[in-house]
Amino acid sequence: MERDIDIMRTIIDQKEKDIEAEELQPMDPEGKKMGEHKRFTFDVLTVPTDPLR
Repeated sequence: MERDIDIMRTIIDQKEKDIEAEELQPMDPEGKKMGEHKRFTFDVLTVPTDPLR
């Protein structure tokens, strides 16, 4: 069990290093437009339901 945790910790550390090393790619015009739209909106995760149903 201890060995599995050590292996998982090593993998997580390596993934964190890889993520930190990556540089952000510039956005294309379509991505910029979508990002601007998302900036002023929010996602609704629940759907209102009729409580009498």
